[in-house]
Amino acid sequence: MKWSLLISGIIEVIGGLIVFFAPYFIYEFEGLYHIAFKLYGFTMFILGIINVFAYFAYQVNKFFKQIFLSMMGFHGALAMLCYSAPEFQFPLHIQGAITHGVIFSIFLIAYLKEN
Repeated sequence: MKWSLLISGIIEVIGGLIVFFAPYFIYEFEGLYHIAFKLYGFTMFILGIINVFAYFAYQVNKFFKQIFLSMMGFHGALAMLCYSAPEFQFPLHIQGAITHGVIFSIFLIAYLKEN
């Protein structure tokens, strides 16, 4: 379970930096980029940092299990949201769905293996 947090953290930090500094690589809004992109990118970055910190401080207890399950649910929900996103706004919606689906699968396998 510990390694899943690190993998998730690294991907979220990278994704957060891309969305914050260059949202046009992922989203298409005819040159208009709203402050929401910066807010979402910053949130992704902070969530990634929390995952990395959780990896380094990992202990087998209820608190870390709840963090782990929250992150697993987050990636599962994002996979579904990315998949259903309109292609004209989010051209990489399939790639986003696959990425978060794979991370969700890693979390699920780690959880089932641990319990």
